[in-house]
Amino acid sequence: MARNYEKYNRKRNIYCGFRLSPKEKERLRRYVALSGMTERDYVTHRALQEDVVVVGNSRVYKALKDEFAEIVSELKRIGTGQKIDSELAKVIGFALKIYKGMNEANNNEK
Repeated sequence: MARNYEKYNRKRNIYCGFRLSPKEKERLRRYVALSGMTERDYVTHRALQEDVVVVGNSRVYKALKDEFAEIVSELKRIGTGQKIDSELAKVIGFALKIYKGMNEANNNEK
C-alpha cells in the first residue's frame, strides 16, 4: 500500500470531516482564497491555532482584487443607508490585514 506523505514528510492518513452551512462554506472559501493556502492547510492551521502566513502570489493578488471589488460594492450599498453585514465586515478586516502585511513586506524589501 502506498504511503500518503506530503512535502514535509509527515504521514497523513487520518480523515477529519465536518459540516458547514452554505454561508459558512462561502466565508471559508473567501478566507482560503485570501490566504493563498490550500483549504486543508488553512483549516489545519486554524484548528491547531497556528498562524496563517500569507505569501503574496498571483492567486492572493486576484483574491484581494475580487474582495476589494466586493467591498466597494458593499460600501456603495451602505451609502444608501443600509447596515453592513457582520460576515463581510470580518472578511474586510482580514483582507485589509493581508494587504497591510504585503505592503510592509514590499517596503522592507526596498
